[in-house]
Amino acid sequence: LMPSLSMYLSKDYGGSWALIKCGLQSSLNYGALIIDSTTVLVLQSDGIYKLHVVYPDKHLKASINGIVTDSLSIQHIQADLYLTATTCESTMTYFKHTDSVGSFLFDSIPISVPPIISNYNLEISPEIPFAYLNISSLHLDSSGITLPPIKLPTADVFVVGDDSGNFRKYYEAALDSLGLSYNIWNTVTEGVAPVGRGIEFGKHSVIYFTGNRHTPLDSITIENLESCLNAGSNLF
Repeated sequence: LMPSLSMYLSKDYGGSWALIKCGLQSSLNYGALIIDSTTVLVLQSDGIYKLHVVYPDKHLKASINGIVTDSLSIQHIQADLYLTATTCESTMTYFKHTDSVGSFLFDSIPISVPPIISNYNLEISPEIPFAYLNISSLHLDSSGITLPPIKLPTADVFVVGDDSGNFRKYYEAALDSLGLSYNIWNTVTEGVAPVGRGIEFGKHSVIYFTGNRHTPLDSITIENLESCLNAGSNLF
């Protein structure tokens, strides 16, 4: 194989190889062959392949911690946090919920070693009416990461839907393009949304979508949407 910024993966210990999209970020390497999830054959700058054995259970680990607060009052906020990183074979996902003072800690997670383990992405899904936030490209080294206080504003729009088909990404893209912040509630996993609280959002607006649903709205949902309008919110 010619030197390149590509990586080749074999799941049958070298019997066959497939080109994958993980590229090396180290200036010392031109490319790599991954024999399996623990054995990496790296092409050095001198054109010689060198065998590296990686033990995921012995891989250096560190922590990411921080606190989530209201951007105005600096009071703590409750939030769900999803931390993800990719390897060339899979995605690692970690979940935490902030404690009573808004703090969180992801402890003993593998450090970032691109292309074996990517940098991390942190999604913050806070309580109503605060805005969703995504923090990307967190490079975790052995010293760990203490994030500065994450100060969330009140979201502009409350997005609610029966999201069994990941429709939220379309609404996120549209609102991002308009420069509007949002809080998203999935009725499939979270139950009936408190749309009557739409008045608490910056634009006093609720966007409600039905996803893949093809049946009439039930009486509870209709009453819930009526409460949204009665409270003075805009309903779309």
